[in-house]
Amino acid sequence: MQWPPSKRGAGPAHDPDHARGALPSEATRKNELALLRRDLDTMYAHRLAKLARYHLDEDQIFADAERALLTAKSWAAYDAAIYTALAQFHDGHLGYRPPQTAAPQQGYQSFRLGLRTVIANGHLLVSEIEPDSDVAVAGVLPGDEVTAIDKKPVTEVLAGEAKFRADARPESAMVAYAKTWSAVLVPKGDKPRHRSIDVARRVGGDLHVELDPKLPRSAKRTVVAIDHRGDVAVVTLKSLEGGKARAEAIDTVLAEARGAKAIVIDLRGNRGGIDKVGYRVVADLAEGKARLGEFRVLAAPETIARRPIWKDLTAEADGFSAVQQITVDGLAKKYAGKVAIVVDAGCISTCEVVTAALRANLGAVLVGERTGGSSGAPVSVTLPASKGSVQIPTWNLVSADGKPIEDDGVAVDLEVVATPDALSSGIDLPLQTAIDKVGKLGP
Repeated sequence: MQWPPSKRGAGPAHDPDHARGALPSEATRKNELALLRRDLDTMYAHRLAKLARYHLDEDQIFADAERALLTAKSWAAYDAAIYTALAQFHDGHLGYRPPQTAAPQQGYQSFRLGLRTVIANGHLLVSEIEPDSDVAVAGVLPGDEVTAIDKKPVTEVLAGEAKFRADARPESAMVAYAKTWSAVLVPKGDKPRHRSIDVARRVGGDLHVELDPKLPRSAKRTVVAIDHRGDVAVVTLKSLEGGKARAEAIDTVLAEARGAKAIVIDLRGNRGGIDKVGYRVVADLAEGKARLGEFRVLAAPETIARRPIWKDLTAEADGFSAVQQITVDGLAKKYAGKVAIVVDAGCISTCEVVTAALRANLGAVLVGERTGGSSGAPVSVTLPASKGSVQIPTWNLVSADGKPIEDDGVAVDLEVVATPDALSSGIDLPLQTAIDKVGKLGP
């Protein structure tokens, strides 16, 4: 993960142990920035497309970054300068991470504000309320709308997320914010700051609620899960991170799901992960050589050195390799029932590859909202002065449906978003629509 915008510019959570030492000299800062630009020019596969799409002036970006670096008086400001420069390319995989020493040695403690939210047509709607929380006591209910956070209008908050986060599509930044803002991380031993929200109730007028973040009352949600709704198996995959254990968990739930007449796979908010883990979703339901997409690598020697798996690739006239196919071997007969996938702009990277492949190989219907448009395959470069790492995307990917993922995402077949009325009734409208779609008889 890149350094989140909410932590840019500091606060007690950034380098609280003062473990990174003195800031580098002016000459060292300039050299670090020059090395970063060289690596981008050499390895960043999306560079020219991003400059054209967003009308960027790369010289100006790095001139601004140099001024910010040279005036930085703290490591927080130093890191912010690098993050801000990279974020202007609007690439979810082009990210900067400060070194581990920027985090407190004692680690972080998670607190919650007592509610969960979702984005629907630019509105921040309450989806869940924790019992006995401050928001519950105040009378906030699912379906109500959060209109201000800490006295700042939500419209401004979301606009800032869309502008300053590195996500390719602004909707992706907003979905990520809606999912994460109500969970607060602070160094262990520190007390979280007081918060407040303004709420427009679906029924009954407006509320102002003062919030004291509290420790979570329940365990983390299961990452891989299955639920049966009549003849429909609903599989939830919150992440494709992990290794063998995560892959085996996916195999297990999809083996069970194959016994149902129809399957719905919920991939909302899934920010991808390990390709070999994600591709299991397709392998468990398809047969033969299932097509996942194709790619061309910006085949610079620096990239090949970091990815030995590409050692046999050579650059063509434009600097990219020849087209490489991505396939996965199906593990059993093709699943014969109907399949629906629920996605939103929080589904990125491997999640998007899997989504498009399920439609291409299984005829799955996609329900929800267009995915985030972030195609991945980054290599890591460590900066010499800050010791932070930069992730640089190295391929241009085309999904199994023949369309590029970067910036555009994967379009859905049925566009469905949450509504206040559905949330107030305890109905997850995108999910229920998918269940209804595959559960009915006929086409």
